[in-house]
Amino acid sequence: MYVTLSMDVASASNWWQTVQSVYKQKQRWAWGVENFPIVMRAFLKDKKIPFYEKLRLGFKLFEGHLSWSTSGFILSVIGWLPVIFARQEFSTSVAYYNVPDIANTIFGLGFIAICITITLSLSLLPKTKIRHRWLLKIGHTFEWMMVPFILVFFSALPALHAQTRLMLGKYLEFWVTDKHRKK
Repeated sequence: MYVTLSMDVASASNWWQTVQSVYKQKQRWAWGVENFPIVMRAFLKDKKIPFYEKLRLGFKLFEGHLSWSTSGFILSVIGWLPVIFARQEFSTSVAYYNVPDIANTIFGLGFIAICITITLSLSLLPKTKIRHRWLLKIGHTFEWMMVPFILVFFSALPALHAQTRLMLGKYLEFWVTDKHRKK
């Protein structure tokens, strides 16, 4: 699963402008899909790179941009897809009635996995010398619970927006992200 990371913190004068700044930054990063045709043309011309390597790297680039813009949405609605697209004939089958149980099992296992991830990440954090350390741990746990929303709104949606704009010929203008570092 592709999730973008950065080292500088995008920030602005208030919370809402910071949210907009992060969105625009991710959108600009996702605009990199425009390089795909250029890379593929270069692969076709280059005789030194083996065909398998061209195919592997081209597929990796294509799949990376495709999954970046779709994975958040797919993960958010995957349990509902069989029910939404089920036909009348399918609704009388045993599989149709087992879909909720299967989805519950998958999401239950995912919940256990995220709980383990939260526990491990909290135990690996360096010790802090603040007064209410338990409050900080609750805040970090809340941040982990926000990952599904962040995945959709600050990863998949900006990527889909950038790719759709590129497809429609509505190019992005150059924009510099406001960034600040703590000293």
